[in-house]
Amino acid sequence: MNPKHFACRVIGFAMGIVLLALPSTAFAQNDPSHARVFPPELVVYGMTYGDWAAAFWQWETSLPLSSNPAVTGTNCLIGQQNGPVFFAPVSLGGPVTATCTIPANKAIFLTVLTSECSTIEGPPFNGSNPQELRQCNGAVTDTLDPNTLTLTVDGHPVVRNLRQFRVQTPSFKFIMPATDNLFNQPGVTSATSELDGYFVMLKPLAQGQHVIHFGGTFTSGPAAGFSADTTLNLIVE
Repeated sequence: MNPKHFACRVIGFAMGIVLLALPSTAFAQNDPSHARVFPPELVVYGMTYGDWAAAFWQWETSLPLSSNPAVTGTNCLIGQQNGPVFFAPVSLGGPVTATCTIPANKAIFLTVLTSECSTIEGPPFNGSNPQELRQCNGAVTDTLDPNTLTLTVDGHPVVRNLRQFRVQTPSFKFIMPATDNLFNQPGVTSATSELDGYFVMLKPLAQGQHVIHFGGTFTSGPAAGFSADTTLNLIVE
């Protein structure tokens, strides 16, 4: 099986309401940088976590594989809107290191690890309607041991319990290039998809250099053996 094709099956802007502070119980006690996240139940910049996860995948799939930051580790802002959120590139399988420069005051959306099912993939990662897509993803993500998940900022854990950050998207459509696309399916330009995984929205980081590390491993189930491991060298200016 083409590893890039398999990796794509399993992945990780309107201003809205006033944003709430994260309760102190959700912070790692040994995190001196006090990196903060938006709780997954909040509406953030006018969108839910599920909406942001869908928007991330729409961005990721819109880019040619050959120039995708998840592959090249560069040009991280390609295709991103001038909104309040930066989509961090995510490993498509195995370790990847990306170096990105972003403007200050941008929140950072991280896909720690996720399942993805769509209408264009073969079993067991496909479905023809929202119910089937939801069942497809559940069969994958339910087998994940959250203890394999990791997320650190500048070497320090961000939250105590990543289990709380499991998010399901609504059904959504994505558009991809007719060639050189993430699914390795020439001639296919659109599909319907859903994601079910672990996502974290970091509040904007201070100006300067930061290292964000995130990922996880499926140890059982349909995606057994898939591992995502992303190191993001981030320059905030």
